[in-house]
Amino acid sequence: MDLVMDNRCPMQTVESLCARYVLDLAHARYVAAAAMQLFDETQNLGLHAFTPREREWLQAGATLLDLGMSLDPSNHHLTGRDLVLAAPLQGFSPAERAIVACIVGFHDGVAQPEREPLLKALDDQQRKVALGLAALARVADGLDATRTQTTVVKACARAADGTLVVRICGPHSHDDARQAEARADLWRAVFGAVTFTGRLTSPGLVADDPLAEACRKALRYRVDWAGGPGAWRTASSEPAAPDRVRKLRVAARRMRNDLRIFSPGLRAKSLRPISKGLRDLLKVLRQVRTCDVLLANLGDYIERCDDEDRIGLASLMDFWLAERARRAEALFTFMSSDGYQGWLDALTVFISNEGERVARAVEAGRPSHVRHIIQPTIARQLAVVRSYDVLPDLPDVEQIHALRVAIRRMRYTIEAMQDVLPAEESRAYLTACIAAQEAYGAIHDAHEAAHQAVRVMSLNRADRMRDAFRAVHMGRKGITAYADAQRRVVAARLVGWRDYLEPFL
Repeated sequence: MDLVMDNRCPMQTVESLCARYVLDLAHARYVAAAAMQLFDETQNLGLHAFTPREREWLQAGATLLDLGMSLDPSNHHLTGRDLVLAAPLQGFSPAERAIVACIVGFHDGVAQPEREPLLKALDDQQRKVALGLAALARVADGLDATRTQTTVVKACARAADGTLVVRICGPHSHDDARQAEARADLWRAVFGAVTFTGRLTSPGLVADDPLAEACRKALRYRVDWAGGPGAWRTASSEPAAPDRVRKLRVAARRMRNDLRIFSPGLRAKSLRPISKGLRDLLKVLRQVRTCDVLLANLGDYIERCDDEDRIGLASLMDFWLAERARRAEALFTFMSSDGYQGWLDALTVFISNEGERVARAVEAGRPSHVRHIIQPTIARQLAVVRSYDVLPDLPDVEQIHALRVAIRRMRYTIEAMQDVLPAEESRAYLTACIAAQEAYGAIHDAHEAAHQAVRVMSLNRADRMRDAFRAVHMGRKGITAYADAQRRVVAARLVGWRDYLEPFL
C-alpha cells in the first residue's frame, strides 16, 4: 500500500479530529491514559523497548479509537482507520500516520494482522511497533468496556509461570477484566501470556438498577471483598486464620443486610435458601470470632499486667485457645458439608447471572428499582438509630449493644448504596458509624471478656479433676483481677456514650 497520501486536505490535530467526529472524550482520554500506563508498566518489566516517540503514537491512536463511531458503529474500527489515513495529522509522517491508523484499526473485532494491507507497506521494525502499540490500545479499550472510567490498573507483575498478571480494581472491574481478557489475543501474540484480575471497590449500583440486579451486585461485591470465591471454600482442617474468619463474618453480615434491603424486588422463595445458608454460616463464624476477640483482649491485658497475674492468666489463655481450636474444627466441618457447598454453589449462580428468574414482576405501587428505595431506606435506618436518644445517661451494656447493631446496619446500608448516594453525605455518615461502632464495640468486648472469664471459673467448680480446670483454679487471682479490669473499662467508656450518638441526631 502506498504511504504517500493526499496531503491537500487541511492539516489536522488529534484534538480537532475528536471534535469533528464527536468522540466520547471521557472514554477517549481514559483509554489513552490506560494505554500509557500499560506502556510504561510493560516497558519496566522488559516486555518491549519502544521509544518515547513511539509512546506518542500510542497516545494518539488510543485517543482516536472511536473516530469512526458516528459514521459506522458496527465497523467503526475500520472506518476510523481510514479517517486517520485521510486526514494529515500535524506532527506525524506518513509512516507514523499508518502506525496510528493500525492502532485504530486493530482495536475492535477480530485482530487479523495478516490481512491488514497497511502492515505490508511498513518495514519489519515498523510492523513490530504497530502491532505492539495496537495490542496495548486494544486491551486499554477493554478496560473501559463498561464506559464508566472507574477501573484502575493497580499493578502489573509476573507470575511464577511467566504470565503477566494485570491487577485492576473498581466497581466494574470484573466486567472490564473479562473484556480485557477477550481483547488480549493480539497482546498474547506480541508480548506473551497475560491475565487480568479484578477487585471490586464498590457494588457499582446505579439508580435505575432493578432491585434484583442491585442485590446481585451487592452480594458479588461482598464475596469479592472477603477475598473472592476461593476464600469461601476450605481445603484444610487447620483452624481458620483470625483475619479470614473476621472478613467472612463481616461479609456474611453485610450480605444478610443486603438481602433485607433489596428483598422488595425479589421473590421470597428464591431468597430463602440463601438467607438460611447465611444464618447457618454466621452461627459457626460467630463462635470462632468470639474466641478470637477474647484472646486478643486477654493478650493486650497480659502485656500490661504484673508478673504474678500474668502467670495466672496463662491458664485462661490456654483454655480459650483450646476452645478456639474446637470451634475452628466445627467451622471446617460445616464448610466441608454438602449443605454448605450447595449453598455456595447457589450463591455463585445468583451473583453470576442477571437475576431475572428471582425478580418479582414490576408493579406500580411496589418498589422495584434502586431509585425507589434510596431515601426511604436511609431515613428508616437513621430513625432507628436516633430512637436511642431516650436511653438513660448510664444505659446497660445490652442497650448499648443494641444501639451498636442499629448503627452497624446503617453503615452496611450506606456501603451498599454508596454508588447512588452523594459522596459527602455517605462519607460523613460512614465516618460517624465507624467511630460509634469502635467505641460501643470496646464496651461490649470488655463486658464479654469479664463475663466469659467468670464463666470459666464457675465451670472449674463443676469439674475440678480435669487438668484445664485445675490450672484455671490455680490462676483464680489473676483471672479475677482481669475480670475486674474489664468491668472498669465498661464503666469508664459508658460515661461518654452519647458523644458517639450526637452525629446522628
